[in-house]
Amino acid sequence: MTVTDQPSLEPVLAALRRPATLASLASTCGRSVSDVTHTLLLLLRSGRAVAYCRDHYILRDSHIDYLDGPSSESHSVSRRIMAALGRPEASTTDLHQRIGLPETEIYEELVALSWLGAVASVRSRQVRYWFRSDALGAKVSRRRRAEHMAARGAALVLFEKPHRSSEVARAIGYGVNVMNDLVQDLLHSGQVIRVGKGQYALPASALPATTVVARSHSWVDGCRPQPVRDAILLNLTEPRQAVDIARAIGRTVPNVTGHLRAMTTLGLVERVGYGRYARPGTPGLLPIEQRSFHRPGTPTALAGA
Repeated sequence: MTVTDQPSLEPVLAALRRPATLASLASTCGRSVSDVTHTLLLLLRSGRAVAYCRDHYILRDSHIDYLDGPSSESHSVSRRIMAALGRPEASTTDLHQRIGLPETEIYEELVALSWLGAVASVRSRQVRYWFRSDALGAKVSRRRRAEHMAARGAALVLFEKPHRSSEVARAIGYGVNVMNDLVQDLLHSGQVIRVGKGQYALPASALPATTVVARSHSWVDGCRPQPVRDAILLNLTEPRQAVDIARAIGRTVPNVTGHLRAMTTLGLVERVGYGRYARPGTPGLLPIEQRSFHRPGTPTALAGA
């Protein structure tokens, strides 16, 4: 099926003239999240739509001249940063003064936005300045990251009820194998749980309060145990590489890095280098602007040294 065959095409195109989330697209178009995600994925693949930030999408032609209005606290951190960037270049200190968020959190979001191609940066006198990029979707890798972001968002909505990953993939028009990998990432980071053979759902804490999930076991104080997370925090007495943490706690590197990504989002740890993490406030950490997240020895890392 091509994008022109999609019944939700015209409403989605109209809604994407300004930044929109999957939820707002579904509400505006009167369609299900799976339907609008299917259409959005086709638009992303064709280059007609791009990721505006980490949870909003917009038409590529509209993005070039679009200036976001004042953000509100109800907006995501990613949306608030994009609104604060505007046209001129800005450092993390400038953005901190504009929106009041910690510079560490702002920097992490900017790095993620740069992977999508939404922002770019230049360095001047040891200070990195960020600006909104007009090269959104220019690279295939960036388009695929935007597609992955949309598929992930749809999966987290559809997993409010138990589903197989293949069912979610077919519902949104995404590759089954890629969806399987995505679900495994969500599983390792604790964002979904396995509730049956090949079936996954959101943890009980992420479901609406009226939803009752039967459990075959009890948890102390109603809290799900976090043995891997606790082991990582105990091991982070100083900045460490993910591979060293995995070796110390007896887990695989992918399992540990998945937990570290989730813990970074929660503010329990922060990235301080390529594959290197520490607890916030650890003594001796370099300022954010002086940290390098490139693989040591690569031309990019050597050029920035």
